[in-house]
Amino acid sequence: MGALRLIVLVGLFVSACGVTKPPERDVPESPKLPAQASVSDTSPGAPSGASSEGEASDSAPVTETDDGGDDVDTETPSTNAGSTTGGCDTRTATAASACTAAFQPDSGTETFDRPTTRFFTVLQGSANHRGIDTIVNPGDEQILIGKFAYGPFDADLVHEKVEVWIERQCGAWSKIGTTWTSDDGDYPTTNGVSDTGGRVFFRVPVAAALPAGDFRVKMLVKGDHSEANFWLHVWPKGTRAVVSDIDGTMTTQETDGAWSWLDANSPLAQTGAPELMQAYFAKGYRIINLTARPERLTNGTRQWFLDNGFPRGTFHLAQSNIGELGSAAYEYKRAYLDELVNDKGVLFDAAIGNKDTDLNAYLDAGIDPARITLIEGEYDGDLMGATRVADYLAAAQNVGCLAPIRP
Repeated sequence: MGALRLIVLVGLFVSACGVTKPPERDVPESPKLPAQASVSDTSPGAPSGASSEGEASDSAPVTETDDGGDDVDTETPSTNAGSTTGGCDTRTATAASACTAAFQPDSGTETFDRPTTRFFTVLQGSANHRGIDTIVNPGDEQILIGKFAYGPFDADLVHEKVEVWIERQCGAWSKIGTTWTSDDGDYPTTNGVSDTGGRVFFRVPVAAALPAGDFRVKMLVKGDHSEANFWLHVWPKGTRAVVSDIDGTMTTQETDGAWSWLDANSPLAQTGAPELMQAYFAKGYRIINLTARPERLTNGTRQWFLDNGFPRGTFHLAQSNIGELGSAAYEYKRAYLDELVNDKGVLFDAAIGNKDTDLNAYLDAGIDPARITLIEGEYDGDLMGATRVADYLAAAQNVGCLAPIRP
């Protein structure tokens, strides 16, 4: 019966992926940017030399990781000399340096608190622990939210001990507290996340609060030392970013999220997509991957981006068990973008998608239509001032010629 339930869920997800009901809107037409601009022109959705005032400064070095938590590399702010000849500014805002330090717990594993945990939860299958990448402003309360589950049906880890660690700089991990996973409803809904069991809602103590920067978070289950790995981003208001959908936008098919249930490595990247996002990252932009995929696909999604040459970014997935579909995807994305724009002061210099739900969510968040790019294939309606492209190769080249937004 378990396998049948999974097949039914995937079938529902696939069948509903293409159904969208965006709200009626009347947006004034804006001049469209050329889909194939020269390298000296502004790329689709890219800025043309805005001020860097209010941009976030990085913390000590931060480390990119796969979903297993192994250190991969570190990006640190640098002054990277380059040329500006021929109208192309080749300078970059960041440079990569190796970070090989591995995480080491300060104590061994402990016996699970509940005698039934190992047999009825852990033995259901591999750990699929994950956390929600969190964006806050300096001085805000810092709440870290994790989910702990095992096996293909997400068997919750209930009332078990978890340590919370923060990487303050490359290889320098600090344990900031210990907590226990929840049963259904132990905690009230927090930051829009309901307590469905196996949750950790951890408030960083004021004395341990992180300054501006990007920090890896590791939640360690003491019973078996399995981990949830995610990020805490402390960004000043005015931080400049690029937001993108995933399925059909960074991947080639709108239904890739559904097939990722069965094989996270199955999607193919759109032509030029890794190069475009690497170009934005090199110029100093924060990358936000906003997808209607369900949260339980977090680890596979992160790993796919890493394996396909994308830069470090933050991920936001839906809380629904099968993701958000149709008009619900629009509402979900719009709400998250509203929070980032209106509450956190994030400035979006580019927004990338493939469907009307993406277009409408971006427009309703106040993003200039001239900064919105849709990849062709899913939506052939009114662009309302946005730009449609066949691939991202020209845009990647254009962004590579922009001035960096941070020194």
